[in-house]
Parts: sequence; structure tokens; C-alpha cells
Amino acid sequence: MDLTTAHIGINCASIETSMKFYVDILECIPLLRTHSLKGMSMGYVQLPGGSILELIEDPSGKARESAMTSNNHIAIRTNNVDEFAEKLVAAGIPIEVGPFRTDIVIDETFSDEATVYARVSESGTETAQRFLFFRGPDGERFEIMDDTVV
Repeated sequence: MDLTTAHIGINCASIETSMKFYVDILECIPLLRTHSLKGMSMGYVQLPGGSILELIEDPSGKARESAMTSNNHIAIRTNNVDEFAEKLVAAGIPIEVGPFRTDIVIDETFSDEATVYARVSESGTETAQRFLFFRGPDGERFEIMDDTVV
């Protein structure tokens, strides 16, 4: 049996506002929009790299309240955190924290595939990454990470 990620669902107050944000700021490809599931409005966008986000319209505002108190987040890899920060500032989107650098000591790896997630030093015991965090239009939290600084 093969398992792969189909999509990640995110509640939003407005499909139009959210799709514009995901396309303009995160450079997503808009895929489709539907109202077919019990009258719910949903939009689908594809992140660079292939992951698909399902935007589920919830105009009640409850999704925003929940998102603002959660550490749940979507992490997106870039090769230039500072350039992405400039893009956010130019768009008037506040940066919650960062950019900052963190040196991480790896306690244990479980697979040679671990290097797909985090580029590690030649000794295989540490990595250095740069991050920033910001919020989307409905309070959803994003982490932008650059792990090319080993």
C-alpha cells in the first residue's frame, strides 16, 4: 500500500482573499474552486514543490480564533529568507518573528532520508537554519526556513 499526502486543509474566512494571498505571496498555482460539498466553498492551490492546500471557507470567524492560539504551522523552504522577508514587508504583511539563525544539534537520525528534511554538516551531527514566522489572512501560521547555511 502506498501513502502520499493528498492535501492539507486550512479554514479561511474568504476564498477570494485567501486564494489571492496564496497566489501572490506564496507563489501557489490556483487549481480549482468548488461549492459542491454541502454548499461549502473550497479552493485548491498548489505550493511550489507540489503540496496541495485545500482552503475551506468558514465565514463565522471561528477558524481565525483557533489559528491565533495554535502552534500548528506550514513550513516552506526557501533559499533566501531575507528576500522573502522583503516581499512580506513590501506587501504590508507583518513578520511575527525573524529572520533569525538557529544552530541545531541532531540527537539522532533514523534514516539516510533525514537529509531530505534538513541539510546537515559533513559530520552529520548539526545543522544551521534561518527562519521567519508570519501569519496568513486568517491567522494561519507560516514558517519560512532556509537550511542552506550549514
